[in-house]
Amino acid sequence: MTDPAQVPILGTMISTETRERRRTPRLALPPRPRVSVIIPCYNYGRFLAEAVASAASQTFGDIEIIIVDDGSTDNTPQVIDSLDDPRIRARRVPNGGVSAARNAGLDMARGEFIAFLDADDRWHPDKLKRQVALMEAEPDVALVFSDLRRFSEEDPSLSETQFALVQEFPLLPTRPAKGGDGFVIEGDAFLTLAPL
Repeated sequence: MTDPAQVPILGTMISTETRERRRTPRLALPPRPRVSVIIPCYNYGRFLAEAVASAASQTFGDIEIIIVDDGSTDNTPQVIDSLDDPRIRARRVPNGGVSAARNAGLDMARGEFIAFLDADDRWHPDKLKRQVALMEAEPDVALVFSDLRRFSEEDPSLSETQFALVQEFPLLPTRPAKGGDGFVIEGDAFLTLAPL
């Protein structure tokens, strides 16, 4: 006969007696990071280590790095296995596209803020420090983004930036950020650009 003070859970017995629970050590989760960096990856194993290194070397270090392998058929799983940083967690999902991979990463995220990094991109070392500072200085701001500089294995001289390429950016009403680092788009950018 089973002792009613014990309850089976998935083949393990735990006590329901209070004095027994006090003697049982509790598992401790690592502290919640400020930022969850989500890196979806499909067949970009050749770039992944560099992308992860750019996240791991941020001057703002209170992060977790979540890599979602979107069913890659290249060496992505081996690259993930070679990464040695306790802040990295990885998940492999069946190929569903970049949006599904990002959503899988969001399911794993524990951070106060979310930052997406594509597996074939790299970040400037101060990116997160500057963006978190802006979010803290202006709690009403819901989203921040930054300019980018294109690069290519074939043509390392590329110097085009997103702000130069997207002609609609100057049409948006902006103001300087309170911290002085960057600009804040005022109003609804989508409504402003909708007639275009």
